Amino acid sequence: GVPQGTPSATPLPLTLQESYVPQSDAGLMAATLAKADRQRIPLITVEPFAATSDTTTPVLQQVASGQLDDELIQLADVVRDDGPPTVLIRWAQEMDLTLLYPWSSNDPALYQAAFRHVVEVFRAEGATNVQWVWSPAGQGNALAYYPGDDVVDYVGLTVLGDAGWDAELGYQQRQSM
Repeated sequence: GVPQGTPSATPLPLTLQESYVPQSDAGLMAATLAKADRQRIPLITVEPFAATSDTTTPVLQQVASGQLDDELIQLADVVRDDGPPTVLIRWAQEMDLTLLYPWSSNDPALYQAAFRHVVEVFRAEGATNVQWVWSPAGQGNALAYYPGDDVVDYVGLTVLGDAGWDAELGYQQRQSM
């Protein structure tokens, strides 16, 4: 027999289908859900790229303050009405990679407030089929961005293997997996 604690050699079925959708594009969310393989759970990375004319207010502040609620409500309604029984949403991933994305602003409290606000809007819209994925890149400061157990169902972690990217970022020793 196989000793306890030894990983099984039996392959696990791939049950997730990942897609990326800008927060401002409810139409793409609908199209993505319509094309999803019903044998898999959709894992949708929602990226809050600013789609407003307000270029002076950081996108996380716009989200947390409710300025982008129209976008969020549209997304929530699409997921509620057109989504399968379970949709995983990975909102504003890799927030701990400072300045890589508009939402990775080195302000953990603001990120937490924005993440919590997104979840609140979806819940208020009745999108009960959504489960939330908090997904940092795994930097040493990542836990500072954790928005709380009441709004996170799963924790994801980005694991990349790209020596060229590491070199481009100026690392002498390999940083990525």
